[in-house]
Amino acid sequence: LILICYRVLPQFVVRDMVKSANDEDVVNDFLSAQNRPFSLQQIVDGLQSKGLKKTACERALNVLVENGNVTMKEFGKAKIFLCRQDSIEIPD
Repeated sequence: LILICYRVLPQFVVRDMVKSANDEDVVNDFLSAQNRPFSLQQIVDGLQSKGLKKTACERALNVLVENGNVTMKEFGKAKIFLCRQDSIEIPD
């Protein structure tokens, strides 16, 4: 029984890692396309059609903030997330 659980566990870990990487891409693409500040709830509402839940969005945003792809500003309890402006191409 222990060997079966050991063999099954890494598959779930790998699947979660791939899913979280895709969640980060979806959130980053959404913020880049909209190019305006959002609260967490606004991002969740905007990505509801993609099937992302609030916890998945929050984890993805935390990773994006740590990597420097997204900027977070705190105003009291509210956290505002915005895409980095130097990563967006400006048309001529």
